[in-house]
Amino acid sequence: MENRTEKVALNASFSIVGQVVAMLLNFVSRTFFIKILGTEYLGINGLFTNILTILSFAELGIGNAIIFHLYRPLAKQNEQELRRYMKIYEKIYRYIGTFIVIVGLCVIPFLNLLIKEQPNIQENIKIIYILFLLNTSISYFYSYKTTIITADQKNYIVTFYTQLIKIIGIIIKIIALLVTGNYIVYLLLEILFTFLTNYIISKKAEKLYPFIKDLKEEKLDKKRLRVIFRDSKSLMLYKVATVVLNGTDNILISALIGVSMVGLASNYTLLIGTIATIVLQLLDSFVASIGNLNIEKDKEKSRSIFYRVLFISYWIYSYIGTMLLLLVPDFINVWLGKEYVLSFLVLLGLVLDFYIKGIMNTCVMYRTTNGLFTETKYSALAAAILNIILSIVLYKIIGVAGIFIATGISRILTMGIKDGVVVFNRVFKRKPIEYFITISKEFVVFTLLFLTEYFVFRNILLGGWGYLIIKAILATILYNLLFIIIYRNKPEYKAFIKNIKEIFLNIIKKLKTRKEME
Repeated sequence: MENRTEKVALNASFSIVGQVVAMLLNFVSRTFFIKILGTEYLGINGLFTNILTILSFAELGIGNAIIFHLYRPLAKQNEQELRRYMKIYEKIYRYIGTFIVIVGLCVIPFLNLLIKEQPNIQENIKIIYILFLLNTSISYFYSYKTTIITADQKNYIVTFYTQLIKIIGIIIKIIALLVTGNYIVYLLLEILFTFLTNYIISKKAEKLYPFIKDLKEEKLDKKRLRVIFRDSKSLMLYKVATVVLNGTDNILISALIGVSMVGLASNYTLLIGTIATIVLQLLDSFVASIGNLNIEKDKEKSRSIFYRVLFISYWIYSYIGTMLLLLVPDFINVWLGKEYVLSFLVLLGLVLDFYIKGIMNTCVMYRTTNGLFTETKYSALAAAILNIILSIVLYKIIGVAGIFIATGISRILTMGIKDGVVVFNRVFKRKPIEYFITISKEFVVFTLLFLTEYFVFRNILLGGWGYLIIKAILATILYNLLFIIIYRNKPEYKAFIKNIKEIFLNIIKKLKTRKEME
């Protein structure tokens, strides 16, 4: 049987390869989108995506509750109990999908209030919005089956099919834009590929777990139903607040400035969001393994793994954060032109939130895999409220950059603190001050490393893609060399290097065994 390290490596490998290929194609697609349709269509795209992100609060965070409750029956291979849980989740997700459609339709009369200036586009805004709504709601009628694959530490299967269909979809959408130049055709294809992704993965889940095909007579006892709905009730507030926190930036920009600025900012958010997705999928490869580990109730071992994951997260997010600050303005300039480059403060706000969210993710993984859903419901609400207030205040002081800077500040001052307190008090039975000291020191080092890179590379005067490639390679070498020098004696660094060696040795061993058998 594969051990946890191998499963994490397998999940991570599929995530990285698929996302990198999809990212490259996404930028090709975005280039054609801008050239053929223009910035205002880009703005509408970003605005409606944000609106429907907020509507997805109807999911109530039930996905996390599902995965948590599936760990034990999967470990014990209890098909009857799994069947019971899957039945109730099937019902819940169908209700959620229907609810999103109904509430989404109720938003239509208020669309004009969210757009300061009507964009210069041919298509009817309401028709475009309805297509976005349909695309969002489709997933909820299938996604409950995905959770059992994820909980069973086989997320690489979901990643493989998701990325494969996404890559095919991007290619076909690019061709459609070139042939028709029609935005409605583009959106209809988006809906088609969303459906295909969910349908194919659900069929794969049925093949892997045949017992989920027939859920007609399965019922969960009232006691466990109460536990699920208790967790879901707590997660509801957290989920609503989180999607408001993550989904209001474009809405505020549209209402305060206009959809053209949403379009310009969306080029930055596409780049940073795509990279964030790649890294998050890489680190999410640990989630099911952590949930499985928590069943063993070994707190010291779990705490040791926590700091290893935190260290890996810090290395990845600090490195990428530095590269983004150094390279994004040049990348946008070479890719689209100077007129698409926004101020450094806007980029700083986006990277700050990217880094904070990434560092917080380790605590979030441990909190959710330990079933701690009720303890943090108000912290997300505080973050959402603080974000709206800070966004408006900072917008008046420093402009659009203030809206993005407010998000990161709001996140760390509320959810970041509360998650750390809950995980260390409840999971590790330790004082959280050790965690806060660790991440504070890491942020100081991250800042110093960025400043070092900035002063080294600010005077490199080359042009075009060659400039970007040379600068990226040299900056990567310098950053990681300095990082290794600083942290080479840290236990988490040594454990990481040891695990990497073990994975490669296992791969070589398996290849040798297969060759000998042939």
